[in-house]
Amino acid sequence: MNSAGDQGQYEQYLAPEATQEVPQATTIGNHDVASKSYEQHFNRPNVSSDHGEGGLVASGGDYWFIDSGVLFININSNDSDTDEHAEFIDEVVAEHGDEARWTVLGFHHSIYSTATHNSDLDVKRLREAIPPVAARNDIDLVVSGHDHIYNRTFLMDAEGKKVESSDAGLEQEKEEGQTMYLTLTSSSGSKFYDYVPGLDWEAKSVHNDIPAFTRVRVSDEALRATTYEVPAEGAQQAEAQAASEQIDDVEITRSGDDAPEPGTDAGADADAEDAAASSDGSSADADSASADADGASAEADSVSAEADGASPEADGTDSSDGSNSADAGTSSDGAESDSDSDSERADSDAATAGTTDNDGTTEAEGATDNDGTTESDGADANAASAAPADSGTTSANSDSAADGGDLPRTGTQLGLPIGLGAGAVIIGAVLLLVSKRRRSLR
Repeated sequence: MNSAGDQGQYEQYLAPEATQEVPQATTIGNHDVASKSYEQHFNRPNVSSDHGEGGLVASGGDYWFIDSGVLFININSNDSDTDEHAEFIDEVVAEHGDEARWTVLGFHHSIYSTATHNSDLDVKRLREAIPPVAARNDIDLVVSGHDHIYNRTFLMDAEGKKVESSDAGLEQEKEEGQTMYLTLTSSSGSKFYDYVPGLDWEAKSVHNDIPAFTRVRVSDEALRATTYEVPAEGAQQAEAQAASEQIDDVEITRSGDDAPEPGTDAGADADAEDAAASSDGSSADADSASADADGASAEADSVSAEADGASPEADGTDSSDGSNSADAGTSSDGAESDSDSDSERADSDAATAGTTDNDGTTEAEGATDNDGTTESDGADANAASAAPADSGTTSANSDSAADGGDLPRTGTQLGLPIGLGAGAVIIGAVLLLVSKRRRSLR
């Protein structure tokens, strides 16, 4: 957006078919932060409530997800607390780095652009803070924008300096702790900035004031980023798309790192036939990052899979308020059980089997797909029986409260009500007998 609270701009952005159907992981920019509209329009997974957060009238929150064997970390660079961002990155990589083949960091303010914002004070602070964090977490690629110019750096080290062996060529073989930075230009053609030559991090810049986009292809062996320019006068037309011109291409590989055998890549080690089934029992599409229209398709490549290959459950269903929770009423093979208590089970799961992000998605000890479906790490999502007495949830198979209510549980507790009931029956029988005798005497 150009104006944070302009709903008309959101309507324009979300109107095209592509932005309605293609899964998106958006990065908040400096024009988006000053309103709650960004948070209200984009459902981001695993959003931190205390790193990069917004406020009462501002949007924000660092977040992460895993897709296609890549750990994506996205931070709100409008928040100037770089120590806070560093803590978030360190924690996410420590907990989930081994579940992915590659790690990509995204934030709005490019620290290595070749346009005029590169000398801004906030950018300089980020340029000092980010490289050591990227190096110690072995982040492979950093993607940013803000300066509306295309630029690719050399491989950079922990001190933010060019790796001596790196050049501007296609093939870039990285050692551990080395990172490449991409600055992406305007894809709409609405705004471009002036080129600043002579910067020592510049491997390649393109400043033609023409809309461009970058396609990143992922395999076990490489990350390959190819950038294209599209004629501004007709980007939606087939002839214009055919005229797209490739302006840059780079492939990142790892030095001395043997690629795993197909199907053994951490983060994508579940075969399609072993992936979590969708709610209608159909197999998950292991090559797709988007869910079926009913939101029930599991994404094998998007799951933070356990090293033992346990199949994650994908029983997440959309509730009426737009939040997702683990469907305790559906088993992993799609068969329904106890359907009259699904809503109670789901509520209990949300309180006991995981945590709920501030964007409304429920985590069940695993990763959440970008489409908002909740994944489990292989454990049973139904934790209703483990609900604590003070959790405020209701057991799925009982009409009483979680603490058991007032119903007696033992034989000794039943003695008094049974005795009183028996006495009442005897007294009633005596009164009935007396009444009959009186009628007979009359």
